[in-house]
Amino acid sequence: MVAGGEDQSGPSCRAGASLVSQDSSVLMFGGQEDDNKKMNDVWKFDINAKCWSKVDIDSDSFCPVARSGHSAVMFGSKMYIFGGIFELTHELNDLCCFDFETNQFRKIGEDDCTVDDGTADMGQG
Repeated sequence: MVAGGEDQSGPSCRAGASLVSQDSSVLMFGGQEDDNKKMNDVWKFDINAKCWSKVDIDSDSFCPVARSGHSAVMFGSKMYIFGGIFELTHELNDLCCFDFETNQFRKIGEDDCTVDDGTADMGQG
């Protein structure tokens, strides 16, 4: 995979991004550029076509904090993103979900939990 940089044919060069796979695509979220700028964008790499495309996020969607060093996992058509680093002294402890069918982020937390122990059923929704 080659990052596009300034010509916008792909994501900027970065570290600390998360990559997950789905079918014949690799999906990337966040990371940080060389100047320590944290990102919260989503990119898709088509393995067959060998090209990047930026995923357009629905304008009504929740917007997660830009971050690097986080974890991500795919479950169905959804990418679940946990934690990461916003700044050196500001570690994140949140969970959000990006749905590739609706192109929307959703925060998962206290308001979304249905049980008292603070867990959410990631198979629902």
